[in-house]
Amino acid sequence: MTSIIDEHLGNRIAIARRDAEMEAEAAAIRLEMSTTAYQALERGERRVSALMLARVSRLYGRPIGWFYEGLPGQSGFKRPAQGSSV
Repeated sequence: MTSIIDEHLGNRIAIARRDAEMEAEAAAIRLEMSTTAYQALERGERRVSALMLARVSRLYGRPIGWFYEGLPGQSGFKRPAQGSSV
C-alpha cells in the first residue's frame, strides 16, 4: 500500500532524474539497486528510507528538503523561527 508521501517523493525523484538527464538504469546502478526497485521508488510503490533519500539527494545535487516541497499538508510544519527559550 502506497501513501501520498511515497507517491510525492517518487514523483520528485523522477523529476530530479529527468532534470539531471539520467536514465533510470544509470541511476539504479549509481544507487546500487536494481532498475526494477528504482522504478518502484519513482512510482511511489516502494518506501524511500532516510538513507536512500540522502543518497538520491547527493546523486542529483538537490537538498533533501527539495524532495518534500509541494507535499500536501506540509504548510502545517512551517513555523516562524522563534528565539530560544533555553
